[in-house]
Amino acid sequence: MNQRLDHYLKNTNQCETRSKAIDLIKRGRVFVNNFQVLKPSFLVKQTDSVEIKNDEMYFVSKGGYKLLKIIKEINLIIKNFVIADLGSSTGGFTDCCLQLGAKKIYAIDVGVDLLHPSLKKSYKIINYEKTNVKNLDKSYFLEDLDLIVGDLSFISLEQIFPIIKKISSPKTLLLLLIKPQFELGKDVASKYKGLIQNQKLQQLAINKIINLAKNYDFECKHLTPTDIFDEKKQNQEYMIFLQKHEK
Repeated sequence: MNQRLDHYLKNTNQCETRSKAIDLIKRGRVFVNNFQVLKPSFLVKQTDSVEIKNDEMYFVSKGGYKLLKIIKEINLIIKNFVIADLGSSTGGFTDCCLQLGAKKIYAIDVGVDLLHPSLKKSYKIINYEKTNVKNLDKSYFLEDLDLIVGDLSFISLEQIFPIIKKISSPKTLLLLLIKPQFELGKDVASKYKGLIQNQKLQQLAINKIINLAKNYDFECKHLTPTDIFDEKKQNQEYMIFLQKHEK
């Protein structure tokens, strides 16, 4: 009996969930009879050979790929880094940092039981649940932070920079996700139903963060759009690399 490729991957335990199967398919990682298939709805026969090509790292959520993209572009080596992940959620950013050799990662989220079970097992990860990022100070960390990463929702980075100032040191680097829908105010977000596809508005959000960062002595060293699969349903987000001004 034929079945959809995404269902097949889940039913044969090649993927934990259907959403992960869809993610792998759209990333071009799944091959049927040695041909790359990009549609989750592709029908698989019982006689077909289905293979997942593991030629790249796999993370517990899409966030890991967003972070990996900019890390590769700026050639940043984070081995033995002490890192704070603001808004860790399932742990995509945390997972990426872990696989790239981080020494310790503080996974911080206001939610409960969000971090993927595989990450909870790691002695390198300090899981701060029920922790509002806006309440952080240096007492939460035993060491100076080499890097702060952040993927936050329903809050502007404008509210996060004062916290970053509190918990960072002169050497701390920042890799943050800019989400235009949360940077342009409720009126704009409401007008466009939360989907900001206008490039001028996207640039306005980017400029806001770059200028805001300057007020806290950080300068933009690199900016890159994240990969999206469905332009009609998803916001274009951007990863930004910020570093302290050299004095």
